[in-house]
Amino acid sequence: MNSILIIISLLSVCIQTVQPEWIETKTELGFDRKCPEEHYIHPCVCENSFYDYSENDEIFDTFVYCKEIHNAEVMKWAIFGLRGHHVDTLYIEHCRLPDIPSKLFFDIEIKTLRIKHTIILVNEKTFQRLFGSKTEQTFLSDSKFCSTNSSCTKDYYGNFI
Repeated sequence: MNSILIIISLLSVCIQTVQPEWIETKTELGFDRKCPEEHYIHPCVCENSFYDYSENDEIFDTFVYCKEIHNAEVMKWAIFGLRGHHVDTLYIEHCRLPDIPSKLFFDIEIKTLRIKHTIILVNEKTFQRLFGSKTEQTFLSDSKFCSTNSSCTKDYYGNFI
């Protein structure tokens, strides 16, 4: 019986260290810092990293990883699932995304956007909400952006190269 109580006590301590109840989960503008439910952003993955309050004022960071997505509709619904949320870093990696809708990032507070090894067909409104907001950094690495007025290189099957 005592061993069961010890296990329950240990579990409650572990749960509290993962996310203390007193953590503020809203930003100044009312964006939710907690990850949305998985099914809203699938196939993207979200994780919250918690920090000791004495070391970091932010309490925790939110990271979203979108990898190996080759369908713009799938990406659109995954990103739409982030609406109303704060994301410290959004990673878009190894994706081929023709026809990204305008205002894709509308109503999402993104601090850092990292796009790596990705081809994206964009129009001038794709990043409209993102730039001019609280986005501090955008990193582009080995990626290709094509406007709707130009053409990306396509292979024999019509896939972007």
